Amino acid sequence: MSYTIPEIFHQKFATNIEAAIQQTSCVLDSTVTPFNFNAKSKSILVGTTIDWADATDGRMAQTNIGEYNATQRWVVTEKVMVPVAPALDEWDESLLDEITSPGSDIINAITYGYNRIKEKKIIAAVESAVSIGANAPTSTQAFPSTNIIPHESKGLTFSKVAQVARLAREQDVNPAELTWVISAKDEEYLIRGVDELRSKDFTKVAPIEGGSVVGSRWMGFTWIVSNQLTTDTTNKTVNALVYSKQAIRFNFGSRKSAIETRPDRNGAIQFRSSARMGGARAQDKGVFIVKNLYATIA
Repeated sequence: MSYTIPEIFHQKFATNIEAAIQQTSCVLDSTVTPFNFNAKSKSILVGTTIDWADATDGRMAQTNIGEYNATQRWVVTEKVMVPVAPALDEWDESLLDEITSPGSDIINAITYGYNRIKEKKIIAAVESAVSIGANAPTSTQAFPSTNIIPHESKGLTFSKVAQVARLAREQDVNPAELTWVISAKDEEYLIRGVDELRSKDFTKVAPIEGGSVVGSRWMGFTWIVSNQLTTDTTNKTVNALVYSKQAIRFNFGSRKSAIETRPDRNGAIQFRSSARMGGARAQDKGVFIVKNLYATIA
């Protein structure tokens, strides 16, 4: 028995954690634009619309100028970690080779948990207030209330989907570029309660045939189910989200993993992992929160 962990196990653990994370993903990874950097925060320049017009003053027309009023939004990363580090007794050194190998239970569990927290952070980037400021993130700007669809004492309905399509077009956003992220309850409500979803009079390929809207294009949208959406158990609501890949910037960040001995815990062998990640809305146009009400939400 040794109180010094051989270097090979440190390397294997860190390398195999990183490999497992690189080879897996959460369901929302492909729905955002990567915006990777090493600092704690980085700004996004959000400009105003630039319109074109007819040139009516001849070939030598004078060019007018106007100030380009851009604002700074900030992607701010946050530290996340395994709060309860798995540990072995000091007499379990013989298990280190198995535990630090690819596909071990601990590596799989840490990877699964990492993807789960990443999914939550992507959801927060879509619906939370954005950090703003000229030279640093000094204040916040709330999600626009005009892009929040109330629950109207109903679950996810055909009329809400149609409303989002209309609002997107009014904001000069093509609905075909948008993804719906819905809960399992939303999907069940659609399939069981929306006649239009089940009828081939309304859709060339009815999602009911495949048993899911996931992987289908319905009403011009792409659909994804997430179990991490914001849920209000008091008011029995869950937030469905609609957004485009270009609207959300996300820093997938970097990770650190280590094996340590704990003299304060009788030489216990501790496995520790942490990371930094975070995101923000680069624009509000075409980003929607759709609130849905259900009788039972746990």
